Amino acid sequence: MPTDPLSILGLSMDIIDRIRKLVQAKLVVVPKKIVSQQSDWSTIHTVTLTNKTGMPVYDIQLVLWPENQISDDWFEIDPSSVSGIELQNIAVNPEVFIVSGLCNNKPVKLIQFANIAARSDKQFKIKIKDANTINLDVVKFLKAPSIRAKKYNEIAFPVKPPFNMQLKSISVLMKNKRPIQ
Repeated sequence: MPTDPLSILGLSMDIIDRIRKLVQAKLVVVPKKIVSQQSDWSTIHTVTLTNKTGMPVYDIQLVLWPENQISDDWFEIDPSSVSGIELQNIAVNPEVFIVSGLCNNKPVKLIQFANIAARSDKQFKIKIKDANTINLDVVKFLKAPSIRAKKYNEIAFPVKPPFNMQLKSISVLMKNKRPIQ
């Protein structure tokens, strides 16, 4: 009996089936698998998330995991493929969080996007460092934003995967707008 790629998350097949039925009817990720045959950062892969609903969706979580052992720094989003806010000479994208960690002792990356408008796409480019096959799946989205207002001008963006994960790091995308000398 073949195992489902999402079984790496330690979820029962019943939960996996429910996630798939709920999410995939509304959000689609293409491709579902990336086969990287290079052992360097030279190959760039385009990933498209499509919101098929008539309403915007929020806090979209896309999980990526390799089929084989891989180095800790195996994945990178091309910062030029997502827009950001410019602060002096640095572009920061507060709408994309990347969570790195382990799930059942296997490396996973969880990318959380703030929103995707109704019946539209969000496209971004990723690089895979090592030759490997990378699985991609949407595991969560919300119908309303979960931004939490704190006191004064502070806000919080909760990032909580729908599975147990040993956290290694949380990143935001930044890009230097001027060349480093």
